[in-house]
Amino acid sequence: MDLSEEQNRILLAIVAGHWASQGQEFTFEPAESGGQLDYSHARRVDISGNREDFVELAKARLIITRSNPQGMICGGPTQDGITRAAEIGGDCQRQMEAKFATLQGRLTITKTLKGAYYDTGLLAASRRDHLEKIVRDGETKLRKLLVCADLHFRGCQLIEREFDCKTAREGVRVLTFAEQFATQGALQFADGLLASQARLVAHKEMVRSSTTRLAGEIRNALRTMTSLAPLLPWRKDPIVQHAITACEDRIPEAYAQEGILEPKPFLDAGTGHRTWPPLVQAWEALRAETSRYSLGARAPA
Repeated sequence: MDLSEEQNRILLAIVAGHWASQGQEFTFEPAESGGQLDYSHARRVDISGNREDFVELAKARLIITRSNPQGMICGGPTQDGITRAAEIGGDCQRQMEAKFATLQGRLTITKTLKGAYYDTGLLAASRRDHLEKIVRDGETKLRKLLVCADLHFRGCQLIEREFDCKTAREGVRVLTFAEQFATQGALQFADGLLASQARLVAHKEMVRSSTTRLAGEIRNALRTMTSLAPLLPWRKDPIVQHAITACEDRIPEAYAQEGILEPKPFLDAGTGHRTWPPLVQAWEALRAETSRYSLGARAPA
């Protein structure tokens, strides 16, 4: 049976309410325009449908209904209804994935890093291909997490009491992976250069530049998710700062391996971790926000 767009939305709201209320029965309280799904007075969901929509959903065996003593429609979803709602959600996800692919198709993280750093001739072919795969897989997973988080956000808007906790959980998943992606991408590039050139100290500025470029591109991708809270400032963003620390921890190892005396590192006053001086951080933040990247161009320490 084909459902109207409104009936699809009502079914999604019923299934979402069923999940959020741990299986409680809904009561449809009609109003002049639409009405509300009431779950034991604990939460209410506004809808724009009417009784006829519930009758059609019941005829399709997607919900089970009854009338309470006040003559209001009560009920819940059937297993077929839950399955149908999942299918509707899957269609939404495919639409969102297509939307992200369209928006990001011209300039992806992978293409940007490949053109600026991986195709410079410094990486051996095997290392270059390996690094491209890591970044491509990381970007794919990040964008899928963004899509899923956005879908959770849209679903949570149906049930206001569930909004904060569900959106927060999905946001944490996205940001945690983004941090891991930035850190691992920085380390893999450094290791690829070392394996290809048998030295790293001479290329440390390129390692640093690629680290900030990757972190900046990841931050730009995160901005496509409107349900995330605004990104933290550059100097307080763990996505950026943990990648920088990983980068700076790798460089002294190269100094030791190559038998070169390392200059005195700059340490964060609060954590004691290796990092970059405030002037460098401010410059990199400015470049990241304005997309003014150029290979190897960093402010003096």
